Amino acid sequence: ASAYLKRIMKYGGCSPCCVVVGLMYLQRLKQRMPTVCLTSGNMQRLLLTSVMVAAKFLDDLYYSNKHWARIGGLNLQEVNTLELKLLFLLSFSVGVSRDEYQEYLQGLVGAANIAPPPRALAADLEMEVEAIAPPVQRGQDANGSIPGWQPGARM
Repeated sequence: ASAYLKRIMKYGGCSPCCVVVGLMYLQRLKQRMPTVCLTSGNMQRLLLTSVMVAAKFLDDLYYSNKHWARIGGLNLQEVNTLELKLLFLLSFSVGVSRDEYQEYLQGLVGAANIAPPPRALAADLEMEVEAIAPPVQRGQDANGSIPGWQPGARM
């Protein structure tokens, strides 16, 4: 997930606050629909979509959905579908107050100060995650189905 986020930041051309706000959107989604499962299978799609929506809302200049699709290794139709689904699930509530942003940012900074796992353990965990859920491949799930978006869906 870290490499994917770095890719989004490198090629998305969005301001750093878009990542924070994108994470806030995912938290809102989970609060509105507790049955939605954020899994390794859908997290990359959701992260890409939430950061893209944040960039469109916050930044004066932003890339097209076609560009975001290339960043995420998805097709344009899937990115368009993801964007609409996210916006409707959030009831188009994409505004964030300064206080809400600062509070969330402080929480992220506080969480980042937790001691990281030992290097060997972290490498083992990465290998386990890769074995269970390999990274999203270009064209994967091209029919527009989104695992974990449906209430009650489990993976």
